Amino acid sequence: MFSISFRLLIAALALFFSAYPSSACRKLHVISEVIHGPIANCRLCVGFQDTCVYSDDSGDIAIAFPIADSARHTLSAAGFKDTVLTIDAVRTDSFTVVMRTCEIANQPLEIVVTAPMTKCKGNGYRQSSVSFTPDELKTKAGTVEDIGRYIGTLPSVVSSLSAGFDNTFFVRGGRPSENIFLIDGIEMENINHFSQANGSGGPIGFVNTNNVKTVQFYAGDMPVRYPSKMSSVADISMKSGSLHEAGQTIGCELTGGIISAEGPLIPGRSSYALSGRYIDFTPLRRFITDAGVPKLGDLYGKIFVLGNDDLDLSATGILSYNRYRYTYPIVLAADNGSLFFNSLNQNETILQGGAGVSAHYTKGPVTHEAHLAFSFRNGNKADSLSS
Repeated sequence: MFSISFRLLIAALALFFSAYPSSACRKLHVISEVIHGPIANCRLCVGFQDTCVYSDDSGDIAIAFPIADSARHTLSAAGFKDTVLTIDAVRTDSFTVVMRTCEIANQPLEIVVTAPMTKCKGNGYRQSSVSFTPDELKTKAGTVEDIGRYIGTLPSVVSSLSAGFDNTFFVRGGRPSENIFLIDGIEMENINHFSQANGSGGPIGFVNTNNVKTVQFYAGDMPVRYPSKMSSVADISMKSGSLHEAGQTIGCELTGGIISAEGPLIPGRSSYALSGRYIDFTPLRRFITDAGVPKLGDLYGKIFVLGNDDLDLSATGILSYNRYRYTYPIVLAADNGSLFFNSLNQNETILQGGAGVSAHYTKGPVTHEAHLAFSFRNGNKADSLSS
């Protein structure tokens, strides 16, 4: 009796766990609305990112990558109308999507969801880059919301925090000048205040984390669309303003403040985003005797225009200014040959920034990007700077 009950218990547990849907990954089954058969080589991509998976001959796609909240996934195949999915809204581990052909693309899309039992194992794609968000920049210990310091914590990167607090980093043994930063397609030498020429860091970043959308960091397998660099590429995508609601933020403190504004230009079609920061320690100069007094500020602006479902345009501008005023003792000789002590005041200034326009056009499974940008950097007495 005990043996029969034990076998019944094992069978019941096996039946329970086989019926419970696996959360390890999800399986998507793609079929044609005309022949109700599977669609092979159908591509599922996450937005404009380089993360895509493909269906097999049975029309099955194993979605093994993490699903971000409200992430838009594009499903595309030759001869079929693209379908946009929000997978996190689907509460099942396995579901079916019916794709319509291009001839009836103007009719409303119909998505049929079913949930047969299935389990998936393993990864279905190869990750060639590291992507991180502003929330990760704010929570990573020791990064103080600086993109350069966060990159310094990644594999294949060695960060150097020298006496000058330059925070330069070396990727795969390359020089600091072999790293490139792109801000909405604007090629920048580096993205930090008080940074050294041909370097990759500085004491504090001039890209406000609150304006960052995502950062894609490539330390290998760099896509050919990026400028040629030996070590790494950091592609920084900036946020656009809201297309429907306006908002403003202002903050003040003893040494400076921050102000930002965003909202629609044409509701539902275009938007703007503006922000600026300013910090000046000059009021504290009377209390500072053995150190320099910094002054810094940065500006960011972006205009976004939604042309249609396939085309969007944007214009981005960024500007950084910093001055470091310091005094150091010197020894001078009088006319009679006696020596006396004096002091010498010095100002180090750096002005850098850039502007550019970008266009994204999506047709079927292919996305085309075009960027036209200009950047500059100059200053005096800081590090033999030249434009």
